[in-house]
Amino acid sequence: MKFFSKLTAATALVSAMAVVPAVAAEFEFKFANVEAPQSIGGQATQAFANCVQEGSNERINITIFPSGALGNQTDNLESIRTNLIDFTQVVSPIVTVDPLLSVFTLPYIFRDRDHVDRVMHGPVGSFVAERLAARNVIAIGYWEGGFRQITNNVRPIHTPADLEGIKLRTPSDLSRIMLFQSLGANASALPWSEVYSALQTGVYDGQENPALYVEDANLFEVQNYLSFTSHVYGVSYLVMSEQAYDSLPQDLRVVVRECGRISGEESVAYGAQADAEAEERAIARGMEVNTADVAAFMAAAQPLHMEMISNTMSDEDAETARALLTSIQNTH
Repeated sequence: MKFFSKLTAATALVSAMAVVPAVAAEFEFKFANVEAPQSIGGQATQAFANCVQEGSNERINITIFPSGALGNQTDNLESIRTNLIDFTQVVSPIVTVDPLLSVFTLPYIFRDRDHVDRVMHGPVGSFVAERLAARNVIAIGYWEGGFRQITNNVRPIHTPADLEGIKLRTPSDLSRIMLFQSLGANASALPWSEVYSALQTGVYDGQENPALYVEDANLFEVQNYLSFTSHVYGVSYLVMSEQAYDSLPQDLRVVVRECGRISGEESVAYGAQADAEAEERAIARGMEVNTADVAAFMAAAQPLHMEMISNTMSDEDAETARALLTSIQNTH
């Protein structure tokens, strides 16, 4: 599936900001991504790079290193902070930079994508950007991370009780591990690059990710059941190194941020479209698909919010996280 249908017109608007004739690139940047080129993150990365190049009148050139060529998400974040790379996209491992941001990985805090948009492009999103900037990471945009669903080889997941005993792979997010362990699963973290093999050999029974991964990562080859639980929405952070950002004049900073916004909007639209098509695609691949009792999952998961915050953060961050959670819930 391809997206970014609006990008050509939008890039033309960004290009109007550039007044310098096209010359050899003044700024050469590296963008490291763990996503494959055809994935939502891979397509968003390419579209962002194209937008920046055109919008800057080719004063900026971005070379993309996809599919984990320069390391995993945690590696890439560290490389951003040490100025070894210039851009990356990251979801759950953002908490290695600021543990407070694990509040965004709590279950059922976002009602829908419109709610995510209002939160991340309002005062809460500005607060997050300030926190990251204080840690030498510049937030350029917020991309689609997707509502996460469960796949496995044991049984359809209708209620939390159906998770009992299932060996479930999660990202390295303590609150996610706590969630599924509290619901009876045998949950533990594993690098994404190892997941397919672990599912194929039975080391794990299942995993949880946006439904589009069934197709994009060929999970239909090693999983029998897809259950729509929508338990977490993963905010995907498009970030830039402080050194690279500071090297740009103001007009090019505007171009970079505008392209971050444009690519972010388009990635979210793609995610919504992919969700709508996921059930049909999974069934066509031979998987059994069901919609879980989301109300039952919410009833089991939401009381864990305060415990998750207390167990994954310092006392100071936990106090801030509680206030942040209230702000998210009260954003309309």
